[in-house]
Amino acid sequence: MGIALLLLLVFQTSWFKNYAADKATAFLSEELGTEVSIGEVTLSYFDALSAEDVYIADLNSDTMIYVKELSVDYDLFSFSNSLIALDNVVLGDGTIHIGIPKDSKELNIQFFIDYLTPPKRTDTTHREPQVILLDRVTLQNTQFSYFNKNYAPPADRPFDENDLQFKSINGHLHDFKIINDSLHFEIDDLSGTEKSGLIIDDLSALTTISSTTMKFENLTIETPKSHIEDYLVFTYSSYADFSDFIDVVEVGANLTDAEVHTDDLALFSSSLSTYHEVIKGSGSISGTISKLKSPRLKLRLGNHTKYDGAANLSGLPDIYKTNFDLKVNSFTTNADDLAHLIELDLAPSAFLSLGD
Repeated sequence: MGIALLLLLVFQTSWFKNYAADKATAFLSEELGTEVSIGEVTLSYFDALSAEDVYIADLNSDTMIYVKELSVDYDLFSFSNSLIALDNVVLGDGTIHIGIPKDSKELNIQFFIDYLTPPKRTDTTHREPQVILLDRVTLQNTQFSYFNKNYAPPADRPFDENDLQFKSINGHLHDFKIINDSLHFEIDDLSGTEKSGLIIDDLSALTTISSTTMKFENLTIETPKSHIEDYLVFTYSSYADFSDFIDVVEVGANLTDAEVHTDDLALFSSSLSTYHEVIKGSGSISGTISKLKSPRLKLRLGNHTKYDGAANLSGLPDIYKTNFDLKVNSFTTNADDLAHLIELDLAPSAFLSLGD
């Protein structure tokens, strides 16, 4: 007991904190092949660690990860060659930059993913995949950005999928697993604001992210004016496909009693900015954004227009250039709304063809 107490006292000294930070910095810098720095490391009771000013650069010497305050609880006896288990991780005032640099097709974080992914064996010897398990992750005032420096910003909408910048991110992740290059976790009460003006009050979902799939089950998204829930999945050949999100990334969604305000949609298509309505809907959707289809969709625009049927839409997100191929089970509107459509150059002639 006396030795343990003595060690705890040593761990709290400035000498040990600086020594641990220097050792960790040197080890990680050599392992990752990039600049890593840690301001200070503190160990508490052999099962908790805290660090300040944790910095990891990408291979272009640009900031990839910075965390002002990091704390981790763990059980050393749960560690093995194939499992690293952490009980509680808190990231305070963090900044994460992930994206594709200029003249590149690869994510700046790919080298880090490769480091965590064990090499494929050429023999038949079985090897357990490397698993990192985080029981709970808390994000406090964190910033996240995704970028692709190979594309110019869009001129027709505020939202730019090649330059995402979320700030003031707060919330929790549960049962966070990193298995090779795949992430599995449950998002709980996540909030934040994107530079386009998109405000997320609450995001909750059972989430899977891999090099070919991004899936959100039991999904709930709340903004100040919209509510979406149920299921959403994106499929792609690689993360680079997000640079051409509108035309390349496949979307699958199932919506249950969704309410989407056109003010939120206008961030993705400025042509909708003249509307100020709530669209209520249920149904399934698949395809790319530029070529969406639904075998059954129920929509209600405000209190005046209702639609029930199948739909194929091509040309989104520009509503003025979109062709609508509809098979209508029922459709009701009123004269005032038809007049408004005519003012917006969205008269019934915009509907390419009508079914039954």
